[in-house]
Amino acid sequence: MQNENLRNNLRHLCSLETSIAQTARKIGINRQQLNKYLNGSTIPSIGTIQRICNFFSVDEAELFIPPNEFKELFKLRDSAAQLPKHLLDMLTSLQNTSKPSDPSFDDVDGKYAVYQIMGSTTPKISKSIIQIKRGENIIFTYRLAFDADAHSERKSVSALRRHGIIYRIENKFYHVETSSGSGASLSILDRSLFQKKLHFFGRSIFLDWGFEQQTCCSNILWEKVGEGSIALSDAKFCGFYSFCDVTLNQRVVELLQGNSLSRAS
Repeated sequence: MQNENLRNNLRHLCSLETSIAQTARKIGINRQQLNKYLNGSTIPSIGTIQRICNFFSVDEAELFIPPNEFKELFKLRDSAAQLPKHLLDMLTSLQNTSKPSDPSFDDVDGKYAVYQIMGSTTPKISKSIIQIKRGENIIFTYRLAFDADAHSERKSVSALRRHGIIYRIENKFYHVETSSGSGASLSILDRSLFQKKLHFFGRSIFLDWGFEQQTCCSNILWEKVGEGSIALSDAKFCGFYSFCDVTLNQRVVELLQGNSLSRAS
């Protein structure tokens, strides 16, 4: 079954490229060999699998997951790679402020769990997953969130996808993000290393230019949880939590209620 998953997933990856011959040339293998992998008559060696993974920017384990999950995974990545034009236009003036070559961005690529307090009548803690990725002239973010209880079995219907950019002015990091065309948020963050994990902690302001015309502000915490792109498994624990939820780290609750990283340690 795993070999069949590999064959189908390789076919999907190659279908995203211009041609089989060109793909083989870029990977560094001959076309006939790649065709054998695609028809399942030959299994790639470990070294060839690593070259394929490096070319397509996937993890080795992901090549062997069921094809339907693999395609969904790439839908997330396609969304992350295509920033809305209006966001880029709006933020053009910021691109020269902080370049990807800035040393303070050397280790920020990867995935982060994002926590913040949402709602005024019955506040809850929202947990989402965000990816930081470098572009040619900009460092952009892609966030996957859910407008549903974290423990709900049907939360997939409430998925929210948000795009943004992150830049630095002096010792502060600024994150600007759109939310499904109905609003935008600005977060002002401090970077720190806490318990050997990279964190960003600060304040976030959300501006709703839709029907309700609301503005809200709350503490926000980013905690690095891994490298690479967002996977389906990352969404498992996203959603809303009550403050007393035993599955939620109470240190996170304390931070969001006003403590600093140093005080919470």
